[in-house]
Amino acid sequence: MPTSRDRSVLDALEHAVVQRHLTRELIPDTVLAPPGPAGGENPAGPQVLDLSFASQQWRTTVYAKDRPGMLVRRHFEAMVFTYLVEELRWEGIAVAGAEDFGDWTTMLLPWKQTAPQMAQFCEQADIPGTADGFVENLKQQLTQIAGQVDAGSPDNADLTIDPMTGVPSLKQRVGRERTASAKALEAELDQRLPAGASWNTSPGRRTGPAGGSGSGPCPGRTRN
Repeated sequence: MPTSRDRSVLDALEHAVVQRHLTRELIPDTVLAPPGPAGGENPAGPQVLDLSFASQQWRTTVYAKDRPGMLVRRHFEAMVFTYLVEELRWEGIAVAGAEDFGDWTTMLLPWKQTAPQMAQFCEQADIPGTADGFVENLKQQLTQIAGQVDAGSPDNADLTIDPMTGVPSLKQRVGRERTASAKALEAELDQRLPAGASWNTSPGRRTGPAGGSGSGPCPGRTRN
């Protein structure tokens, strides 16, 4: 259930669930209006889904380019579940009865049982067995890696540092032309993988919706 009046993500989820049994590629972006007074037909007729919660890139991706008012079902499902995860993470949506689930921390081993085994575990994992030693070890590793990065910086053509602000940035690499085998692989993945998955076999490209924001997490939306 939503934790505010905005239930646009849940409405989109319900639409995806209603259409889940379909095998066709495109589905309409409209839903039936709620019943009218006394359960009669609502004169408003079908209503267009509110997809304002999604980014412009996602909305461009989910709409069929040559069929106005139609959504690409698999892309639409991927978008809906991406934003559902974010709403659950940022508490925009709550799961009724979730408080009945057990606290995962109660499944952890008690410290009295763990402490006698700590030294052996640290030795096997090759990490210091004390808090101070562990912190110092991390500092040494970070310092070593930072030194390697600094030493290789002049030869890194993809990395630039703004001389005014000192802010580093990486240039976006342009993928090479895909080979015939890569195209064949992508076609095979589209056939075999579950609905909602989207893949890109171009070199240097991340998996994600075409024209979208890649496979990284979608930022939570701002509420007014």
